[in-house]
Amino acid sequence: FTATLSHASQGVTTITTDRGVITIADGQTTGTLTVPASNGEDAYKDGTELTATITGVNGPGFEKLEVGNSSAT
Repeated sequence: FTATLSHASQGVTTITTDRGVITIADGQTTGTLTVPASNGEDAYKDGTELTATITGVNGPGFEKLEVGNSSAT
C-alpha cells in the first residue's frame, strides 16, 4: 500500500493502519507498507484480496486533516 500526501511532509509523518505503519520521511510525499501475501509462492494461485484501513495519522504541518472510514485494496 502506498500513502501519498498532496504536499511534502514537514517532518516525519506516520500513518497507522490495521496492517502496519506507513512512514513518510521529512520532505517526501509518499510512503509504502508492504504486506506479505498469504497465498505462498504463486501470486495467481488462490488469489486473495488484501485491505488496509487507516486508524490514525501523526505528523506536523496538518492544518485540516480528515481521515475517513475508507479502506484500500
